[in-house]
Amino acid sequence: MTRHSFVKRLTSLGRILYWSIRRQFARPVAASAELQSQLNTLWSLEGSRCLPKPIGQTGFSLASLENAIILSIGPKGAKNWLVFLGGLPRQLSTKIDFDKNCTENVIIFAGKYGYPKSIHFQGSKNTLYWGPNITWPAIVDVRFSSNRQLLFWGKGSTSNGTVVILEGDERRILIGDDCMFALNTRIYTSDLHAIVDMTAQEWINPPQDVLIHSHVWLGQDSLILKGVDIGSGSIVGAKSLVTKSIVANGLVGGIPAKLLKSNVRWERTRQPNLKLDSPDLYEVESSV
Repeated sequence: MTRHSFVKRLTSLGRILYWSIRRQFARPVAASAELQSQLNTLWSLEGSRCLPKPIGQTGFSLASLENAIILSIGPKGAKNWLVFLGGLPRQLSTKIDFDKNCTENVIIFAGKYGYPKSIHFQGSKNTLYWGPNITWPAIVDVRFSSNRQLLFWGKGSTSNGTVVILEGDERRILIGDDCMFALNTRIYTSDLHAIVDMTAQEWINPPQDVLIHSHVWLGQDSLILKGVDIGSGSIVGAKSLVTKSIVANGLVGGIPAKLLKSNVRWERTRQPNLKLDSPDLYEVESSV
């Protein structure tokens, strides 16, 4: 065993041991007024006290905050929260990092398994909601680079290796239920470097939200860029660069991605059931 692999294994065992001790002394409490106020503020839409659409609607299932188990996490006094809605898991291997002075960040795990690989906070007042019933390991690395951002990961959505980067204050990435992301897929709200029109002295590539509806399949090595809205039931071909929105049940591919075929559907099974006229592909049983 190399020194690097030994240190990596030791670090992983350390996280498991830490969680085992933390789990033993955790006590369930009702969602505090402070946390509820924080969630309302972070999830407000144009100042109103409501969740941004389409969260809570068809294809973006939302678990109840009732009887949540709330733990503080991160640097002492920073007021970062880890919230479990489906009870405490037996193991928690997610690597969670906070940069200096990052505070009032919230991680909400609605299920007992299928958590992301890593979460890195570089800003404050950010929220991650991770849906339940994720039966396949979610190999997802998440980075919140700014403040007051929201990542919503829908019920039953899976990944073999996805990088999600939110950059730009108040930006959102919303991912619906039952999505399937292949290896080395990436979703960004920003180009990560500013481009300026020197004649007009204007910033021409500011960050924008990303919306991925339910039951979307992202092929291997696909890249989803800022401002994109991908309709439910769509398929993004391998190695595609998506810069524009996609209609529901569309098959796209290429650099940049273009519509290749309309009115298609996909299934998680290797062979389709051709006898289904209107299969309810987007319904995922909740474990909560």
